[in-house]
Amino acid sequence: MSNSVHDDPKPDGAAFDDFFESLGKKAEHLTNAEHNGHQESPVDSNNNVAQPEREDDQKVVDEIESLCMNCHENGITRLLLTRIPFFREVILMSFFCPHCNFKNSEIQAAGEIQQKGSRYELRLTTQSDFARQVVKSDTCIVKFIELDVEVPAGRGQLTNVEGLLSMILEDLEMQQPERKVQHPEIWAKIEEIVVRGRKMIAGESFPFRLSLDDPAGNSWIEPDQKDGVGKWSKVEYARTAEQNEALGIGEGDGQAHAPAAAGQPTAANFENEDIIPNEVYSFPATCPGCRDILKSESCALECPELNLSVNPGTLGGRFTTVEGLLTQVRDDLHQQIFDVGDDAGAGGDSLPSEAKQNWAKFFDGINEAIKGERKFTVVLTDPLASSYVQNLCSPDDDPQIETEEYERTAEEEEDLGLTDMKTEGYVDEVGNEKKRLDDEKKLAKVTDDR
Repeated sequence: MSNSVHDDPKPDGAAFDDFFESLGKKAEHLTNAEHNGHQESPVDSNNNVAQPEREDDQKVVDEIESLCMNCHENGITRLLLTRIPFFREVILMSFFCPHCNFKNSEIQAAGEIQQKGSRYELRLTTQSDFARQVVKSDTCIVKFIELDVEVPAGRGQLTNVEGLLSMILEDLEMQQPERKVQHPEIWAKIEEIVVRGRKMIAGESFPFRLSLDDPAGNSWIEPDQKDGVGKWSKVEYARTAEQNEALGIGEGDGQAHAPAAAGQPTAANFENEDIIPNEVYSFPATCPGCRDILKSESCALECPELNLSVNPGTLGGRFTTVEGLLTQVRDDLHQQIFDVGDDAGAGGDSLPSEAKQNWAKFFDGINEAIKGERKFTVVLTDPLASSYVQNLCSPDDDPQIETEEYERTAEEEEDLGLTDMKTEGYVDEVGNEKKRLDDEKKLAKVTDDR
């Protein structure tokens, strides 16, 4: 009896990539299949006509007969497994019922729930920002902040910013005639939101912000190489116990701990043992030639010569070196921009050729900086003054480091929650109220004793 593991391999690694090819490769397979279908069937040496490929092997989109929830007749569900450039593997689904003409489409993440939740924010300033691709999973909360509209978790969608805002406005406009008659106050408030939303789509209300908050970490807003600080941001966060429970994964801190290599001697596991001859040991040490950097979560990073800008919270807090920081930025960006296993930097099928060239030039510049072949400047801007660059000339001033203190802007004060913080005339209202109640109880007790 054969082993079931070999009969039904798990779709990971190269096999997983075969399941989730990019749309360009899917279309290429379909084109080749149609081309082969128009050719005459080949004949072997015995004048036998070779059998054509099975229809299932030529299918790019899988079709499944399923129940229509509108008329309860059978319709067709189509499934497409693909990979989105800048993002990860997804399943595109569409349903159509030929009996009642009901149709529906949605997107689901094909991968696992990520170790941390993610929060994206895009500041729209030009009409071209509406064309940015958006992946909204079924666990994602959408907010148009200036419009004061929040869409709770629901159906997954693959669209762009304009399409997302248009669908929200269309949903709000539904049943507006009935509301105008039955609830005129509610109608007036919704109408005001719809009018403001239409002005946003027309480009008359720039700037405004779009926010995606997904505890599962499977939503995404397309970045752009030209995005500066404050334009596009991504923040990862540890899920709460309530969010883990809602995702069906129980409690957990969302952290993954890599196991130590088996049998590898380290300073931790040989402390109480004797040193064995002809054995290799590894110890943590500090390199005297590297400049350490402490980058807090509130710190923004810029390298003007490399056209690199990293928004606060994108990388989280880091204590590393300049080389380590650039290496992490390069690896994270390369993984998002190009397909999995695309070390050559060919890019996905929907990545324009001009964008590929720009990204290749960008990564070449970072690689040169990491190797020490290019001079560049690192600018850390931290409104909380919680970041640090090591002074290699201490206690003297380092000629390569410039430190400048500045007054925080009103926007930074608001983002840090300092605007509403009460620092003068502070009164413990809860404590005073508790003291007043205690005094009343004591007074009532004295009165009863008399």
